[in-house]
Amino acid sequence: GIVMYERDGARPFELRYCDYFGEGELLTDATHAASATAATRVEVLEIERGDVQYLFRRRPNLMARIQQRAKLSYDASWAAIGANSVFSGFSMAQVTQLQSVMRQHEVGEGEVIWRKGDEVLDVVLVGDARLAYRELADVRGATREDLEPFGPGALLVNVYALENRLRHELTLTAERAGTIFHVIGEDLLDFLDNNPGAFIWMRDTLVVC
Repeated sequence: GIVMYERDGARPFELRYCDYFGEGELLTDATHAASATAATRVEVLEIERGDVQYLFRRRPNLMARIQQRAKLSYDASWAAIGANSVFSGFSMAQVTQLQSVMRQHEVGEGEVIWRKGDEVLDVVLVGDARLAYRELADVRGATREDLEPFGPGALLVNVYALENRLRHELTLTAERAGTIFHVIGEDLLDFLDNNPGAFIWMRDTLVVC
C-alpha cells in the first residue's frame, strides 16, 4: 500500500513497501512532528517504544545515526535532497539512510570549504549557499558555465579520489553564505555499497546537480 508522509507543510512524501517513519521521536519522547495518512489500503508493522529502545541499546551505531539525522534542519535537508536529480528519486528509506550520514554546516561568505592540497575526505551537498572554485577564472579555456557557482542541490563528489586518498586540486569557497551538508567519505562509500544505482551516477562525475 501507500502512506503519505507530511511535515511542516512541505510536499507530502509517498511511502511504500519497507519504508518506515516515527523512529526519531522515540529517542526524545517528543510528540510526532509529522502526519502519516494511508492513501490506499495498507498493512503496517508497529513496533512498541520499549522494543525499539532495546534495539537502540543493542545497536549503538544505529542510535548514533538516528541522532545525527535528528540534528538536521528538516526543511533545509529535504530541500537540498529534492533539488538533486539523483537524490530526488530516492525512496523514503534511502533518504532516511542518506540523512543519517549528513552533517549540516552553516558557512559564511568567503569561507574555505576545501583547500587545494588537502586530502579528499568528504563530499558536499549544497543547501542554500553558493560555492565556487575561484581559481577556474584563471584557467585558459574555462567557459562561463564552468564559472557558475554551485547552488541548491549540487553534490560535489569524487568517488575515485575518496577511494584512493587523493588531494584536492582546487580550493572550494563559499560565494554566498548559507547551509551546506557534509558526508564523510567512509560513510558515503558505505551508502553507495547499499545503493548501487547512486554509485553508477557518481562514479564518473565530479558534480551531480
